[in-house]
Amino acid sequence: MFVRNLMTAGLLLALSAPAVLAKPDKGPHFPPEYDLNGDGTVTSDEVTTARTAEFTAMDTDASGYASIAEIEAWLTAKQTERFTALDSDESSALSQAEFVGSATGRQARRAAKAFKIGDTDQNGELSSAEFAALRPVSQDLIRLLTAVDTDDDDQISLAEYLAEPAKPGR
Repeated sequence: MFVRNLMTAGLLLALSAPAVLAKPDKGPHFPPEYDLNGDGTVTSDEVTTARTAEFTAMDTDASGYASIAEIEAWLTAKQTERFTALDSDESSALSQAEFVGSATGRQARRAAKAFKIGDTDQNGELSSAEFAALRPVSQDLIRLLTAVDTDDDDQISLAEYLAEPAKPGR
């Protein structure tokens, strides 16, 4: 279960803050909100608790399954939340400084490139639509269903969401 949580945590919350709790190449990367007690370490119990809360937020009809429509709506809401969090001046657009944030080194260069590519009208800022186009929800949905929907019923149960993933190639 813990391994699946590690793998899908990054996938589902790719829209969350770029800061991670683990050092690069030193272990898993978790969104800051997974550190529920704020001690700088994410435990298996914290991952399970956070992922269960995410699933509950996805499963809006409380059926025990997150449908494609529910997952898509959840991913869209997460994307909107991310845009709002980055828009520190509340201008309804992101400057390059807001978009890059505190990233440094290669991460900052990649963010700057993404900003340049995303700024399709070349006005020096990203609208919410330009931001959304950088990371289409449909791609995240496809990745999530491919990684997690083990019975191919086009919905995800809590058990699937928390289960250990199959080994690559299977």
